[in-house]
Amino acid sequence: MESLIPQGPNVGTPFVPPTAQPTQPVQAAAAPTAAPGAGNLVQSWTEYLQSPQIRSAMMQFGVSMLQPRAAGQTMLGQIGQSFADAGGAAQRVSEFQRLDRKDQREQKRLDQATEADTARLGLDQQRVDIAKRSEDREVARDAAAAKQQEIENDLAKEKLKLQAQSQAALNGYYQGIIGSKKTVNPPGYDDALDVIKSAAALEDDPIAYFIQEKAKVDAQFGVGGTAPQTAAGPSSGTPMPQDKAAEILKAQPTPENRKYFDEVYGAGAAAKVLGK
Repeated sequence: MESLIPQGPNVGTPFVPPTAQPTQPVQAAAAPTAAPGAGNLVQSWTEYLQSPQIRSAMMQFGVSMLQPRAAGQTMLGQIGQSFADAGGAAQRVSEFQRLDRKDQREQKRLDQATEADTARLGLDQQRVDIAKRSEDREVARDAAAAKQQEIENDLAKEKLKLQAQSQAALNGYYQGIIGSKKTVNPPGYDDALDVIKSAAALEDDPIAYFIQEKAKVDAQFGVGGTAPQTAAGPSSGTPMPQDKAAEILKAQPTPENRKYFDEVYGAGAAAKVLGK
């Protein structure tokens, strides 16, 4: 008989038949149409009789009662069997409702999972887009760096080309100076020119640098009408006395100094001073 009683929202909780309930508060604008509590009682019984379990149980009870009695079955037995069939019908309806609620919960879970998957796919796509943009920026940065390196290489090549041209011009100028000399320069003079020639090769305008530094060397060695600083008098520009020059020659009897001494003081003068 319990199967005939409609189940509550939770399966297994018996449905309590409606009884007279206290009168609920009614809006002031609504006029009462029946005795206090009568409307709620009728509505409760209507809902009870229209529940799927009760309707199914009543239909099954009626169908079972219309069946002919089995041999040896009494009226009470048929009534009892009909109640049992009605309870089974109500139980099947409750089970169907339980499975339906389960399916609804499962469908809701699947819908939520689908929404979560969609959101996750959206995040994954955003990550892919961000990674693609980062990769594009890296490619652009590498391309810019390669272009900058190419420009720097071109500038370096152009600089080397200009340096080679300047070096060639400097060599030609230097060879012109060496080839035009008609006198023997003082010892160390040519070495000094080689030094400033090497230094001039590193300058932007090597010829201008060489001319500027050569003037200093000329003044130092007394070339071009200027007496050497180490052999000149106070301001006369004449060679130093032979005895003082002889002291310098004895201290540094190099072939260059001997040659220069002979040119200034006569052939064989160096040999006489050195006793050779």
